[in-house]
Amino acid sequence: MLSSRLEEAEGRNTIYRPNEVDKPMEFDKLKINFIEREELILDAVNLKKFKINNDLEVIQMHILCWQDHGMPNDPNLSNYIFYQMIN
Repeated sequence: MLSSRLEEAEGRNTIYRPNEVDKPMEFDKLKINFIEREELILDAVNLKKFKINNDLEVIQMHILCWQDHGMPNDPNLSNYIFYQMIN
């Protein structure tokens, strides 16, 4: 996910994955189930886990402090996030 869904009360993108357990979204032959949400680094990062067609597990990382232009202020943030994900 490259942007927040809303900015200044205006939509920026379309919802393409569910936000609640037991409320899957279906697109043709694709079924997406929400598994869980985890917050890292004092609510600066959301990790959301999904299951695609009851087979493939996907983790979506949303860095809430990422600016529209440029990089997050902390250059070590992405390294820390990836380290947390694999351990």
